[in-house]
Amino acid sequence: MLSKFYTNLGGFMTIKDVTYTALFTALIIVLGVFPPISIAILPVPLVIQNFGVLLAAMILGPKRGTLSVFIFLVLVALGLPFLTGGRGGFGVFFGATSGYLIAWLGMPLVIGLVRRLFGQSDKWYATFASLIVGGISFADIIGSVGISLVSSIPYFKALSSNIVFLPGDLVKVVLTLIIYQRVKKHI
Repeated sequence: MLSKFYTNLGGFMTIKDVTYTALFTALIIVLGVFPPISIAILPVPLVIQNFGVLLAAMILGPKRGTLSVFIFLVLVALGLPFLTGGRGGFGVFFGATSGYLIAWLGMPLVIGLVRRLFGQSDKWYATFASLIVGGISFADIIGSVGISLVSSIPYFKALSSNIVFLPGDLVKVVLTLIIYQRVKKHI
């Protein structure tokens, strides 16, 4: 009876879907173990967890990727210390990183929309563009709202300060692209 429930969970998820979703939720959690890199001019550190969000978006797609990030954020809101630096609890959604956390939830959907504009093309340049536009740019735009509101920094100054994250974000995008190109035929 339980396997029948999981086989067609709500009419949209199979056991494989549930497994992959849980796997990527766990991956995002594990990436939180890596310590944050503080940047003096910003109240937001450089983290590796958004790499997990990018991977979930590309490998799982918009629906399962969003669900994976949603589960992660619910666990964080419940107080589990799964964010980089061992942070957790509902209060993190009111701090300087709040905009980025909210953006993470939307990244799989936006990446999926951008990919659809390219006709779901798996060409490297289409995947790269969808990760930059739907992932990094989207996170920076939404994340800057949180920085601006919490830190009383003008929005465009907060947005332009994201330039310090660009080298690391480009590395994450390239790694996501490489991993996605290698595993897409197996999933």
